[in-house]
Amino acid sequence: MMLKLAGGIFLIIGAVIGGGIIAIPIASAKFGFYLTFLLIVLSWAIMTKTGLYVLSSSLKCPEKYNTYYSIVGHYLGRRMQWITILLYLTLLYFTLSSYISGCVSLFMAWLFVSKSSFSYFFLCFLYVLIFGGLITLSHKLVVRGNVLFVFLKVGLLILVVLVSSSYFKTIPFHMGSVHQSGLSSLALITINAFGFHFIIPSLVTYYGREHQALYKPLLITSTSIVAILYVIWLFAIYSFIPMHGEHGLIAIYHSPNQIMAFNKSLQYFLQSDEVVNIFKYFQIISLFGSFFCVSLGVFDFLVDAFKAQKRFMVGLLTFFPPLLLTLISENMYLMAMAASGYLAIVLEIVLPVWTIRTQEKSSIFNPLKFSKLAKSAKLKT
Repeated sequence: MMLKLAGGIFLIIGAVIGGGIIAIPIASAKFGFYLTFLLIVLSWAIMTKTGLYVLSSSLKCPEKYNTYYSIVGHYLGRRMQWITILLYLTLLYFTLSSYISGCVSLFMAWLFVSKSSFSYFFLCFLYVLIFGGLITLSHKLVVRGNVLFVFLKVGLLILVVLVSSSYFKTIPFHMGSVHQSGLSSLALITINAFGFHFIIPSLVTYYGREHQALYKPLLITSTSIVAILYVIWLFAIYSFIPMHGEHGLIAIYHSPNQIMAFNKSLQYFLQSDEVVNIFKYFQIISLFGSFFCVSLGVFDFLVDAFKAQKRFMVGLLTFFPPLLLTLISENMYLMAMAASGYLAIVLEIVLPVWTIRTQEKSSIFNPLKFSKLAKSAKLKT
């Protein structure tokens, strides 16, 4: 039982920690550590609660309905199910475009590629052609590789914090004004960084319904560990990259390519190729792992929702729309993360609450339950 619990915790942590952990320090540049810390705690509380709602709905549904959009259809009707499918696909496309942009920008930073628009657009196309083709051709290879990515992701995050601890300084007590532009974008990115709701039905299918007592501590422990890791990472970044200055976080936020600027700031303040390379390894593993996870999710979703069978066509539908989105801007990484946040609010907060409320209403007006209450009232009189 404990081994299963540990495996589930690791699976959720690996699925959740991805692009958001890199985006949060950049998006929070104008607001400081303390306000961002409060947003992380608030997002953790909301997303954990709604995740438990999804778990409750999944456990009550028949096994044949045990996918996210099928649960919505079961409780909220077929029309809402199709709306959920459309929103979910849009969310995944924006998320994929964010990861493509982030990965390409990291390659540009690592290989010192010229930051001209041509090199960015060309590398985006090349990236999708190579890795999109790999995912389309071989699911098994990607699934096995993703297990390795999860281990490396968590291990490198711990290593990053340890090796950079000698550079830590006192964080100045600065809290940006809540009236500044960009706060809503930061809140959306923070909420999106805790998105794990869509894998809950898969966890229930994998572990079975006979271990229902396992799921609640599994979800709470997993999201709590993620929140702690986010705060530690945020503290690490703020402790050696100041908010102001030529290489500060605000300058990174306003740069033409935020990921490249972020890595240049790491090089400037750390003055150690070895430590900077560990940061780069962590960023690449995080974004690559998340890219593969989400790509598999989109691919399987298209096959399941639309009964698509031709792998080439499914691959084209999986990667062509996010590629077009990626080409809008070199900073599509942060822009797409924020756009995904709007959809995450609907899909991962509003819908779970609505589903639970529907269940409560149906149980109140259940005819069998009403008749039992009526009989009980007669006996008392």
